[in-house]
Order: sequence, then C-alpha cells, then structure tokens
Amino acid sequence: MSIAELRHPEVLQAHSLKANAHKSTFANMMLYLRCQVEDFAWKKWGSPEALGAEWEHRKEEKKKKKKTDKKFEEGLLDLRRTTRESVANKERPAAQTHLWDNGRRR
Repeated sequence: MSIAELRHPEVLQAHSLKANAHKSTFANMMLYLRCQVEDFAWKKWGSPEALGAEWEHRKEEKKKKKKTDKKFEEGLLDLRRTTRESVANKERPAAQTHLWDNGRRR
C-alpha cells in the first residue's frame, strides 16, 4: 500500500492522527480501522490466494534484504580489521637524532 493510496479519500475513508510514540519529532501516525484495511486488501489483490502470495513474496524480499545487509556488514568489518592491521604493522621511523657542534649526538 503506497502513501498515495492511503491518502486517497475513496480508498480509506477515515483515519485518526496520533503523535508518534517513538519520537516526538517523527511524523504523526495515521491509524485506520482494521475492517477498512482488510476490505481494501481484498479489493486490491482479489482473492485470499493472491493475498497470501503477496505476503510470501514480501517475506522473501525481506529475507533477501537482510541477507544482503548482513553480507555488507561482514565485508565492512573485514575492511576495518585489515585497515587496523595495516596501520599497526606500519614501520615507525627511527628516532630522530641531531648532531650538535661539539660532535655529540642527542
């Protein structure tokens, strides 16, 4: 369900606005009656089988996204680890020595 569908007055007639419970600066929540949402779902997907298929499709997409995110995080961790190791293994320059007029080094 897209935002445009939610805001169309013929699709879902009434909703109530409530302040977001997670954070006050977030957008207000739009609360709908369950029966209106269910009616809209039946009209949009046509049958219980089609609605179930859409549900399964969304579950699979969520799994794929989670797997991709996990792979990305693992790659990022590996990159950080190798960067840390390369910085730690870098040779430090020898201590700087100065030659003074009297020939003594410090």
